[in-house]
Amino acid sequence: MKKLYSISFITFLTFILTSGFCENLRAQNSAAELLHHKLDGDVVHFVNPNFFSSHKMKNTDASYYNDSVYMHKWNSESDNWYLSLRIKYNYEQGNMILKLIDSWDTTANEWVFSSKEEFSYDGAGHNDSSVYYYWDKIDEVWVKDTKAEVLFDLQYNDSVIFYYLWDESKINWVNDSKMELFYDISGNDSCYYSSIWSTDQNQWNPMVKGYYYYVQNNILDTVVRYIWSSSLTDWKYFLSDKVKYDVTGKKSEVISYSWDSQSELWNLSRKAEYSYDKLNLLETTINYNWSSDANDWNNSYKYQYYWSQHSELGVPELTVVPGIKIYPNPFADKVNILITNSTEKAFDYEIINSAGQVLASKQNCGVSESHQIDLKKYPTGFYFVKIKTGNIFLVQKIVKR
Repeated sequence: MKKLYSISFITFLTFILTSGFCENLRAQNSAAELLHHKLDGDVVHFVNPNFFSSHKMKNTDASYYNDSVYMHKWNSESDNWYLSLRIKYNYEQGNMILKLIDSWDTTANEWVFSSKEEFSYDGAGHNDSSVYYYWDKIDEVWVKDTKAEVLFDLQYNDSVIFYYLWDESKINWVNDSKMELFYDISGNDSCYYSSIWSTDQNQWNPMVKGYYYYVQNNILDTVVRYIWSSSLTDWKYFLSDKVKYDVTGKKSEVISYSWDSQSELWNLSRKAEYSYDKLNLLETTINYNWSSDANDWNNSYKYQYYWSQHSELGVPELTVVPGIKIYPNPFADKVNILITNSTEKAFDYEIINSAGQVLASKQNCGVSESHQIDLKKYPTGFYFVKIKTGNIFLVQKIVKR
């Protein structure tokens, strides 16, 4: 089946369009700076961190699943990257059930809740809905925000996705927008139409549409998107993306253009560069904004992806990395973690039970020193230790006797 698009995608475009500032060039350029639609259909990315979202990121090798994504912003004053967001994914039986987004609190020097998205599946295992929540820092509760529901075609491709907003006064979901998706004879994305609901008119009004263009062997080459102009009662060019590939056929670069209605030309807007690890898993994406004044690309955001390998039961497999010691194993009450060969100064760990629940976790642990975790209160059985240091990601099975 096709992947469920981010609910934040429509929510954000709703704001752009209903605010009325997309009818001019400045608006189009502003939107182009904020919006980045990743072209393979797997995920919708937003350069604005408040609208960063991604769905089930799964490599072509079905045994690897995206464990987490770390987003960094570029600080032009310090000329360096700094942490901004962390996206963590939870799976059940191989299906993503939760996406948790944390933001980095520079004052407290720790991760704090930002938002989350919960995914539901039908009896055949197709992702048919998701609900997005944001974290209320004052009341310290999760608050409903948006919901997506999917209708499938006969091939179980996403056919129509309806988006709803939570109305607290009605204690119910209300129409927000919808996206209709169409496919070519090969099953590739062909085009999509998004509409926004007008309560006053009691009808759907056009918003954005996009067309996908392919070269030989169904390789995506270009995506052109249009925006509806209510004043012209017609579609206008909005954004265009050109995809480039490396010698292995993997996407290496996407160059985005915004339409200048005055000169009637496409202007450079954004660029994304993709790099992969030795397993051909997506490792890093770097986004740039085009500066017409400097006539050059400026760093904007960087995303680092971490993957884990799961068994058919959704439980991480045993992985051993030299220089990372977890002992004793088996253990009675306490287990120790020691990293001796890392060039990094710190690492993060989580202790997980067989049901996938996180029992203990800690961040920024110093290397070259032993860290002891007390698991005395938990029953005998097997557990998993997840460790992340730099680009190394380890999942190791431990046994309590």
